[in-house]
Amino acid sequence: MSLTARLLRWTATPMGRRALFARWTRARP
Repeated sequence: MSLTARLLRWTATPMGRRALFARWTRARP
């Protein structure tokens, strides 16, 4: 499995989406 596919599958989960969103919003000023 490619890294992109793994990332997409992980972000598809509620927990992954929340973690990604939190990290994204924190990275922004």
